[in-house]
Amino acid sequence: KQPEEFFFDFVAVDEAQDCPAYEVAVLNGLFESEKLVIADGVDQNLRGAQARWPQETKKTQTVPLKKCLRMKRNLAVFANSVARCAGIDWGIEPNSSAPGGRVLILEGACADHPEMLLGLLREAEHEGNSAVDLLYCVPNKQSGQASGSLTNALKQLNWEVWNGTDNEERRKPPLSIDSHRVVTFQSCRGLEGWCVVLEQLDVHVLSDYYRTLDAETTSNSDHGALIDPQTHAHQSAWEKIMIALTRPMDTLVISLALSEDNIVRKVIKQVSTEHEDFVQWVSKPPL
Repeated sequence: KQPEEFFFDFVAVDEAQDCPAYEVAVLNGLFESEKLVIADGVDQNLRGAQARWPQETKKTQTVPLKKCLRMKRNLAVFANSVARCAGIDWGIEPNSSAPGGRVLILEGACADHPEMLLGLLREAEHEGNSAVDLLYCVPNKQSGQASGSLTNALKQLNWEVWNGTDNEERRKPPLSIDSHRVVTFQSCRGLEGWCVVLEQLDVHVLSDYYRTLDAETTSNSDHGALIDPQTHAHQSAWEKIMIALTRPMDTLVISLALSEDNIVRKVIKQVSTEHEDFVQWVSKPPL
């Protein structure tokens, strides 16, 4: 009824890999392929299966962008090593023009390391950043109390906190450069930070693994097994965590809440051993 509303020269689609089939159908129906600019974040799906856009033709062109422009080189190397050790087909090209970057591995929750939190903010400010340039990612509420404990730890330091895990608070963006941003792992896609803290990474990965495994087992029992549920759950959990591992620019902090051996701790320990030049393992302070 109002065709003039769709008179665009070009239409840019961000996170195009995660568009539902009906969105793809609508855009393809409204616009010719040469008018669409598709940003395909490979393996960054949160809404379901990979979107199926039309295959490349004479009227389309694919431009691969493999080089990592956000992360300093060491952080990209670390992410590649995690993917390799976790056994998933994932990789990015480190940017040699952006040397540096460091990784801190914490034993226990971030609340156990208040001095470290203070140091991260001081170092970020020394480089010309503000509190809002730090990003804290926590497991969702079903995975434990990571959100509340980290938020409380930040507030105990008399810091202003923007709690993106709260449905009401997240409706408004941070309004101050002094706000520390806290979001769930599921909400971190598209965000970035000079320093990124991944709270209780092992809790998040394992809970996502078992949640996916339960869903796959139920689906396969109803429809017949087409793929090994454990393999699919492992792949899915680690592909999602790669989104979080690629949020930082300069510093990545990973806290491990579980002391017992698990696949997450084993992977992180192996990678930290391979890259001792820029990965530091921080033990939990004595009581």
